[in-house]
Parts: sequence; C-alpha cells; structure tokens
Amino acid sequence: MKLWPAALGSLALAAAQYVNTLSIRIETRVPLNSRLCNIYVDHVQPVEGAIDFTYGSCEQLSSSDSHHFITTNVLVGRSQKQHLDLDTMARRRHARLSRRSNDPNSILMDNSTGVDVWGPWFDGVEVLKNAECSAVDAAAARRKSIAIVGAGMSGLMAYLCLTQQGLSSVSIIEGGHRLGGRVQTVYLSGGPFDYSYQEMGPMRVPMTLTVANQTYNMSDHQLVFQLVEEMNRLNEADDGLQINFINWLEAGGRQLPHEGGSNRVGEIDGQRGRPDNQGAAGQPGLSMEEIFDTVNKALPCKDFCVEMANNMFTAHRKWLEAISTLPYTSACKVALEFETRFWEHLDEPIYGSCYVAGPDYPGIGSICYPSYNINGTGPGALLASYVSNPEWTDKWIAMNESEHVRYVLDAMVGIHGDVAQEQYTGKFRRVCGALDPLEGASWADPTVGQHQLYLPEYFKTHHNMIFIGEHTSYTHAWIASALESGIRGSVQLLLELGLVDEAKATVEKWMARWIEVATHSFNGFVSSVLARTNAA
Repeated sequence: MKLWPAALGSLALAAAQYVNTLSIRIETRVPLNSRLCNIYVDHVQPVEGAIDFTYGSCEQLSSSDSHHFITTNVLVGRSQKQHLDLDTMARRRHARLSRRSNDPNSILMDNSTGVDVWGPWFDGVEVLKNAECSAVDAAAARRKSIAIVGAGMSGLMAYLCLTQQGLSSVSIIEGGHRLGGRVQTVYLSGGPFDYSYQEMGPMRVPMTLTVANQTYNMSDHQLVFQLVEEMNRLNEADDGLQINFINWLEAGGRQLPHEGGSNRVGEIDGQRGRPDNQGAAGQPGLSMEEIFDTVNKALPCKDFCVEMANNMFTAHRKWLEAISTLPYTSACKVALEFETRFWEHLDEPIYGSCYVAGPDYPGIGSICYPSYNINGTGPGALLASYVSNPEWTDKWIAMNESEHVRYVLDAMVGIHGDVAQEQYTGKFRRVCGALDPLEGASWADPTVGQHQLYLPEYFKTHHNMIFIGEHTSYTHAWIASALESGIRGSVQLLLELGLVDEAKATVEKWMARWIEVATHSFNGFVSSVLARTNAA
C-alpha cells in the first residue's frame, strides 16, 4: 500500500472501540527519502468492527487531527517515529527551491521571516526589515510577465493589487464566458434595472455581529466595502459602473408567514417526506430554533465570537486547536421568474428575507425573497430553492434540470397557491456548484488536519506558481475570503520579486485600513465605511 506521508511519515488507524493494547502494528522498512513510501500494516490480534485509515502527524490522538480521514473513531494503532533521511530530503528541497527562484532578492513567507501562515500573516509583512532591492532590480521585477489563471474574485483582486503596484505585464486567463467566478448574478428578463434577477452565488455581506446586546463590526468583511469604494473611485466618471449597496431585509423568524402568505398551503403530491434535518433512522427532527440553539451552545461564544468579529485571522489561529471537523460543501439554487411580485400582495405580504421551506417540502431548503424594488411593478424573480444539505445536493445534481425545476415550482404552488402556477413565466435558472467544471463545489471547508497540512503550502511558491482562491483562505466562504487570498497571493509574489516596499504598501492599503495590523489601528475607517454603506 502506498501513501503520501505527512512531515513525520506516520499513519494512524481508527476503529469503533478503544483497545488498551494496540492491536495493529504499522511500520515502514526503509528510511524515508522521498514523499512516497510503503506502509506495512499487521494485525497483532483481532479487532472488532471496520478499520479506517487516516494519515497525519505521529502526535495525533484521534482521526479528527489527521490530514485525511474517513471516520472519527478512537485510535487503535500508531507507528513509531520515523527516521528520515534528512540529507537526501535536504538536497531535494534545495533543488526544489533552486528551481523555484534564482532571484537573490526573493523573500519567503514563512516563520523564518516572521509570517504566521495560520493566522494574521500580514503582521509579518508589515514589520519586515529586509531592504528593498536595487532600483535596477526593481524595474526589472515590475516588467516580469505574470499570468493569473481564473477571473474569479481572487484573480481579479490579484490583478488590481499587482497593477496598482506598478507591474506592467499582468494577464488574466479565464476558461469560462464571464468574469466573477462564483459571484454570479442571473438576469431572467432584461438587465440590472429591470429587477428580475437573482444572486446564484454569494447574496449578502454581513456587517455586524450582536453578542450580549452589544454590536461589533465584522472586520474581515470590510474588505468588500473597501473594494467597492475603490472601484467607485476608479469609475467615478461613469455612473453606470457605480456600485451601491442594497439593504438586506431579514425577518425576525425563520419560518414562512402563516400558510405561506395565502390560504392555500399544501404539500407536493406524493413527495411528502421527513424534514431535511431529521435523522436517517427516522428520529424526530429538531426545529430550526433548536438547531441554532444547539450550535450556539457548542460555539465558544461570547468571547470567541467577539474576537472573530474583530479579527478573523487571530481567532482562526486559536480555532485550529479547538475545532473538530468541517465538510466540503456544494449547493444548488433554483431561481424562477413570475409576472409580478405576487408574494408582496398576499393576505400576509412577504418582503425580503430567506425562509426555511419546512418538512412538507423536502429538498427545497430555503426560499429567498428579493430585498430590492419592494412593491415594484413588472416581473419578479424568486430564489425558490437554496439547499446545501449534501443529502439533497447529491440527488439534485443527478436529476435533469427540467425535473428539478418542476419539483421546485410544485413546491411554490403548494406554499403560495395557484397564483404561483398562473404567474410563472417559464423562465428559470439552476446553478449547482458541483456541476460546473470550473468550480467543483460551492465552498471548501477542510478538516483541521487538512488546514494544518495545506495552509503552509499555500504560502510557498511551487514551480513559479502561487495558489489563491477562497479555498486557500481561512474562512472558505463569502467574497471576503476570495479577496483576502488575492491580496495574500499578490504580496507573496511581490516578496518573491524582492519588491518589499510594494508588498508593505499592499498590506497597508488593503489590510491595515480595517483591521489591526502590527502596531497600528484603523478602526476609524471601518466606521466611515459602514456609515456610507448604510446611507447607500
């Protein structure tokens, strides 16, 4: 059996029950001198139940600490610490680094330069003591040909950062037919000012968090507002390119108004099933309020939530040591267009917000009503289904588009009555992240072990390549994660080229204006951005 070993070349196994005397012997039989080796597994004595393999550090005590795992049971076997052929590995590492860069001005982003790759990496950049390379070298570095693969938010942000620091030969290569990546607005009729559109990617940007009756700014999301401010400044001569925020309307409850706003509420014929949140064994499902209450009790709030709001990066550094596991997540969204915004004219009008469809409509997830053009005329688009439950997303991506849309429309008729069928225009859009060959998922939530394995690698340059994207960030979601990764990748490239002043300037511009960096505080800017955003 061949595995890619971790830094200490270990393999851990998990089983259903703990065994005081380890029942499994794991060994390698030759010194490790590469990243590939044979692992030998012997049964010292029988073990009841299935055995699952994980790999990670020799210090791991459970499979949740691993870099890759299948289950989360108790450790029953572990190898001895392996004796690495350090000379061979050092020679190979030196060869890799030599191929990586021959530039004597190149600066690594790792512990040797004071950069914390598991937390606020920008602090280390801010206090770098290295001297800027010579004027001749700097001029040559700015002329280097740079290719950005992918015109998502990360790639676009990296392009902006690099070109604003004087790099003159930067190109973007995009495999799709549009810009923005997973930020995707679909227009079912007309354009932006016809108000029949829906967001099939990120829909909203959280600004604040309220804990114990006190409100805190969500600091990392200020990146989005700062970028909008910058784009509006660059495009001030063109009113058509100005970006204005729309207030997101959020209802207090999570359930639809009584009987879906009308007198006709039913279920999809022949489709009644257990709620999405009900256990597979048929146990009664929890209400949404009970689920949220359980989650909130598991979180180390309030102190941690406040720290997360103030500085996601330092909070992430601590959270790595406490969190258990997180799944990779895909999602499916279905938008439907109707002749009018009928939901705003029912007996119990619905204005904005997202609501849980409820147990009578399995696989629908949330229904999101537009927060814009309230009481407007003309067609309206409804996000009639937003589901990220893997049990259902796997089913939907296996179903053809027309059947999926028909199911969602039937649910809208069941919830709102015949008016939904009568006013449906036949226009729709379905987006499932797993079906897009340029995406593969809606967002990434790796395990702690994977975090610890991959994060340091993202801060390294591999064969002249730097990896960015929301999957390389800490939070793995929202627009802010993608923007932060684009900034980090740009800083990394600038340091590779020896452009220290430019790297510091990028950190100062894009990170230090909204979060505490090194010894500086810029809270005043956050308040001004929020004030302008609220006014918009």
